[in-house]
Amino acid sequence: MTQRYKGKKCMPPVNAMREMCIQCMGGRESENYRSRIGECASVDCPIFAFRFGKDPNRRPILSDEQRKRMADRIRKINLARQAVGKSQPNLEDLG
Repeated sequence: MTQRYKGKKCMPPVNAMREMCIQCMGGRESENYRSRIGECASVDCPIFAFRFGKDPNRRPILSDEQRKRMADRIRKINLARQAVGKSQPNLEDLG
């Protein structure tokens, strides 16, 4: 079988950006490339925010307990907003 029929190796874009940062800092063969990426000062680089291999714009995955607390807080805020017409609620009590 010839090479052209083999499947291509693909990686997620965030991982490809991480590899680009590693190459920019001297490659995996250089010493302490991980710390050098963390100390990168090229804030004008378009992939600067992705240099650790994570998407900074991705929403975190919440646990069931965190979702329940968030839903309770949203419910309290909505109740307070409905009560604004009747009397002024103290939003600090919702904490």
